[in-house]
Amino acid sequence: MRRFSGLAVAMAVEQWCPRTISASLEVARQRPDLSPATPSAGEVVRSFDFTHPSDLGDTSRRGYLANVGCTRGDMGIGLPVIDSEGMRFDIPSMNTGNPSGAWFANFTPDYSLYFDENCSFAIEVETKWSGGLLTANFRNITNPGEPQAGMKLFDVTAGDIRGGPNVYRGDGRTHYYSSSDAKIVVQTYYQKGFPIVYRYWDGQDLGLYEGPMVDGRILLANQVPGCTHPEVRTDSETCFFIQPDAWMHWRLEVSHGPRGKAVFRSRGTQAPVWLDSTVKLFGAVSGQSLRLLIDWNPKSVGYAPLWIGDDGGNQTGKVWLLPYVGNCAPRVHPLWSVWYRKLKIIRIHGGSSR
Repeated sequence: MRRFSGLAVAMAVEQWCPRTISASLEVARQRPDLSPATPSAGEVVRSFDFTHPSDLGDTSRRGYLANVGCTRGDMGIGLPVIDSEGMRFDIPSMNTGNPSGAWFANFTPDYSLYFDENCSFAIEVETKWSGGLLTANFRNITNPGEPQAGMKLFDVTAGDIRGGPNVYRGDGRTHYYSSSDAKIVVQTYYQKGFPIVYRYWDGQDLGLYEGPMVDGRILLANQVPGCTHPEVRTDSETCFFIQPDAWMHWRLEVSHGPRGKAVFRSRGTQAPVWLDSTVKLFGAVSGQSLRLLIDWNPKSVGYAPLWIGDDGGNQTGKVWLLPYVGNCAPRVHPLWSVWYRKLKIIRIHGGSSR
């Protein structure tokens, strides 16, 4: 991985391999106007407070087949627990990329709600990180002189469906994982302590932001106006950073347009997409007003619609909470933790059963 030569590093939980993508300075200079920082109204269709062990769902080794459950971390160990603050993932010393597993839930208990074309939804959740995580300086195990790509906050993916391309005989469903084609990820930018969003597209991962290094600063085309994040973390009223040992409130809004086709640049062929799709990320310290941080829409420079996937059958319907630190070189450090609470799955418009 070249040092900050491009956008986000993509980390597929199933494949555990990071990727990089590039951006031009010209793209970064052309900042689009952001929409008013007002979240859309909607209906909460499912929620988890993470106050009782039952909120974890199925924690067995076959939990990945459940409607709600957990997948284990590296070497088959590592699961979240419920404590007095919420659902806690522990990151022990000498951890690898997936030290504590993941938690997931389909959007409804009966698999009755999916978001396909001409609809929109939101995910809200609160997270808290041990302060040391924000200054951890994890290194890249493949290229030890380079920084590790950042830590995930949460993913939104295709929902499990009856039938489908990879049916499990036990329940007749195809179970989608965090590496599904129809995927949106919220994570940190390298070790910098501020959030970015990426998705799959064109055989690689195109970020929902633009971030080349210019004069030691990271220019974000679709993030907070007027902010150029410095190489060394500094807090200001303009730039937005995750705060140590504090609850952070996140809201991801996704809108799908009609199904259509778009050309894959690397293949020169068309692929199924949701045309005119948009993504917004809001954030705030818990208790404060949400701020619009990222606004990806057809007016954004470098815009491309959300990819449905090669088989064209994906419909969004599953959320993953996971402090994944992909391609991380083990190092000695204190026990760190990440907590989650107040998860809400929200229907803004449309949505249907499959």
